Amino acid sequence: MKYFETVIILTAIMIVSFSMESCTKNTNQAVTGGAFAKDTWTIIQDNILTPSCATSGCHASTSDANYAQHNLLLTSATAYDNLINIIPKNAAAKTAGLLRVKQGDYISSLLYQKIDCQVTSQYGALMPLGGGLI
Repeated sequence: MKYFETVIILTAIMIVSFSMESCTKNTNQAVTGGAFAKDTWTIIQDNILTPSCATSGCHASTSDANYAQHNLLLTSATAYDNLINIIPKNAAAKTAGLLRVKQGDYISSLLYQKIDCQVTSQYGALMPLGGGLI
């Protein structure tokens, strides 16, 4: 993963963490210039999770090779409910009190720990799998 992509993902996690009130799945969106503005969650899903995570072999299907290990689908229909304030399956992350994405505290989010390329993850492989700073 390129440095720029890492920065975008980390920024998105911080946005989700700090602005959960605006990061909901409801379809009530403000009208801007005659068009509906996308809500924060939709932007994160469309620009980060769908193209980078919800891909074949990763977090797109229960038939993906590692699904039994992580039990995490990140498709547009499932990602929000599978990430926000959810206890992870990873035993070390549970013991550390992490949530997949912790509201108001991105540092305590497993997702942040899994994509922060500045540290070696004690919670399994860094994401995206096989990625890293280029």
